[in-house]
Amino acid sequence: MLSDKVLTRAARIVGDSNIGPGDDYFRGNGQSPSLKAAKAGSPEEIQDLVSLAAEQGFSIYTVRGRFAPSSIRNMDGLLLDLSRMDGIIELDARNMKARIEAGVTYEQLSEAVEPEGLQVLLPISATSRSVLRSNIDRDVLLGGSSFRKSSISVFKAVLGNGEVWGSGTQQLGSEGRPDFGEDQGPQLSGAFSASEDVFGIPFQCTVYLYPKYEDRKVLLFGFAERQGALDFIKTVARREHCFQCAGADPAYWGALTGRDGLSCVENTELFSHWPWSVVLSLEHVKKLVDFLDGAVHEEASSFGGEPIDGAPRELAAAALDEPWYRWDYDTMSGDSHVVDYFCYPRSAGEFFDTAGKAIGTPDGVALGHVVVPVSFGGSMFCETVLYTRPEDFRKAKEPALAAYRAVFEKGAVIDRPTGDLAAWMFQQADPGYNRVLRILKNSLTRAGCLTPGRF
Repeated sequence: MLSDKVLTRAARIVGDSNIGPGDDYFRGNGQSPSLKAAKAGSPEEIQDLVSLAAEQGFSIYTVRGRFAPSSIRNMDGLLLDLSRMDGIIELDARNMKARIEAGVTYEQLSEAVEPEGLQVLLPISATSRSVLRSNIDRDVLLGGSSFRKSSISVFKAVLGNGEVWGSGTQQLGSEGRPDFGEDQGPQLSGAFSASEDVFGIPFQCTVYLYPKYEDRKVLLFGFAERQGALDFIKTVARREHCFQCAGADPAYWGALTGRDGLSCVENTELFSHWPWSVVLSLEHVKKLVDFLDGAVHEEASSFGGEPIDGAPRELAAAALDEPWYRWDYDTMSGDSHVVDYFCYPRSAGEFFDTAGKAIGTPDGVALGHVVVPVSFGGSMFCETVLYTRPEDFRKAKEPALAAYRAVFEKGAVIDRPTGDLAAWMFQQADPGYNRVLRILKNSLTRAGCLTPGRF
């Protein structure tokens, strides 16, 4: 454990009230973690903590989601929380971008840009409310079928030796000089993506914003056959006939739109008349929205879909106005595991069946499924959610890992593995790939105090 002397020095950096136990950052109510939590309020405080860690030989891990991985619960060191860094440094409405700190949430930024007639692309299955964190971790965006997958441009990070590193090359800031200048050498920013901060701690970024159009309409269609829903999703995405789009079964819609176990069950029942339902939004000038409305209805009908109105449509429409967080899934049974991956549109149904077969029928586990088109329908983001009671959470872990292994061996792309899954996947990788990652980590962190044990 960290000595009182080290904790005193850390408290001098961030303030006494911002050093405390790490209990709230871990799932469950087990033994208190060895890690102490530190809430940094500025880049300089992050630098000072990293320098202190390098000097004293302890480790720093970062809070990246609602819960920290259980694998670090008993590690010694500091768990760094950047939620205090919640400043919107610059809002450039003319150029539709904002420079923000790591603690800025989707809700906060959406509220700030709404008066400017702008919006933020919202994520599905996000593990953090942080806009920067969500994009660094490659969360899928509900508007990703029509726009780029990542909504951040350049970012800044603190490296393991305390230096500030900036991605990009010549990104001009408001001062008329590069505010995110890299040294014109290799572009290493991609390495930070979904890296669990093994290379550095991102603390600031420039995020893209998008216009709110003159008219918006949300439609919901029900399908008796899953394949019809999947073909419809691919078609509307490839023809650019929608802005946001997601298809799911009744269990998923119930969990997402419910706020407790009872309402989850009630909402699942509302959607249960259709094995699969697809929600999408149309956004543009009114004349174009009216045209798209007619085109989308024809497309849905051609794949066996029928329009749904009333309470199910209202619930799905309300969901599109908010980020979709993984902890929303917990409302169904109290806890959940997620199996997520990418595949070609033609393979989505087959992969759902593969995952379901690998999971089997463990006691206390129900399944939900969702699919979102990416890159104009060029690929599909698929999730199978295992809704489980808290007391069954650990028992459901192995079926979830079995599903991951099954879809991976069949050709699915697993984009952001963590924990035991990451260890298994890196065992499958070419040794040269892992060697390059270790070289990169040693080059960027040097002192080795950031998320040790990874590469």
